[in-house]
Amino acid sequence: MTTTRFIIASSSDPAMRYAVPYHVSDPFIYIEQSGTKTVLIGILEYEAMREALAGSDIVVEKLEPYLREAKERAPNAPRDALPIVIAEHFGMLEGEIVVPPSFPLHIADLLRDAGAELRDARPFSPERAVKRAEEIASIEQALGDTCNAFRHIEQVLHEASIDTDGTLHYKDAPLTSERLKREVEHILLDHELLASEGMIIAGGVQSAIPHHEGAGVLRAHEPIICDIFPRHRPSGYFADMTRTYWKGEPSEQYITRYIAVLEAHVRALVTIRPGATGAEVHAACTEAFIERGIETADDTGFIHSTGHGLGIELHEEPNLSPHNTAPLVAGNVVTVEPELYFPGWGGIRIEDVVVVTEDGYRDLTTYPKTLEDSIIM
Repeated sequence: MTTTRFIIASSSDPAMRYAVPYHVSDPFIYIEQSGTKTVLIGILEYEAMREALAGSDIVVEKLEPYLREAKERAPNAPRDALPIVIAEHFGMLEGEIVVPPSFPLHIADLLRDAGAELRDARPFSPERAVKRAEEIASIEQALGDTCNAFRHIEQVLHEASIDTDGTLHYKDAPLTSERLKREVEHILLDHELLASEGMIIAGGVQSAIPHHEGAGVLRAHEPIICDIFPRHRPSGYFADMTRTYWKGEPSEQYITRYIAVLEAHVRALVTIRPGATGAEVHAACTEAFIERGIETADDTGFIHSTGHGLGIELHEEPNLSPHNTAPLVAGNVVTVEPELYFPGWGGIRIEDVVVVTEDGYRDLTTYPKTLEDSIIM
């Protein structure tokens, strides 16, 4: 029995973008059978895709001949007939069709009515968890380019003045989270990075809310969490990087808590190796905080997992969580982002991205993160 892997989606769908390394805004078709990979695409995109995929193992065909046959078979509903025509042409009705969770339901119903056997595969491409060399290079490039955004943030904070009420001013105007995020977006665009999922620049009490994007005027003498996670436009792969800053003379509380997060971060890094589990990496962070007397409650302290997989999606496998007992393997790419949150005060988070190697890990984020680097005078 032939098994067919079948995707109908645009390149915004992770399964399609992983299968076909070329961006197309409209849905097209991918078929994989016995190692043969075929793309069916409309004439508007055909030549560009054929050129982009030249030398790959993907065969690019025009969709129009199949659509013509569908129109002849069902003049009033050619789009409904099209998946059946394609399935018959590729012999898909005689075997199993494996589809991603995002596969269109109405097309699945049409195929099942025609006698097809469909299976929703979760995950659709488990091999995505182990990155190829070119994928690691794309993530590393995206991270390297993202560092320019952090350099700009530090420059702005350095040049900003502190008003009598503690608010920050930059170039004679209040420095808001929104303004700084706009400036960062320009920096990212200059390096072919898209803030497609937003970003976080959150100060003070907002920084104690893990996914608060930040709003309003930034202030001195409180933490400012900057979490930048853009997508690299050419490759489609994400970067993800967090640094925490303090403008002005730091409090002892900030120093103590920052050092604790940095220690947990380092403990997590040295735990990462093939065979270690996500739970073990997370436990290393937990132990580091406990040793410093930092307790965790529902919304206080170390409240979320240590990290997550990164690649063509911002969050993918594997996870560095207390529930993940699967061993890490060489080629896994994960974030390492321990944190502390204190409602009413603020939060501190430090995030790098690492790749698991044969004998440990390699940090793909080469950007300073010492206590001294976090303090902007």
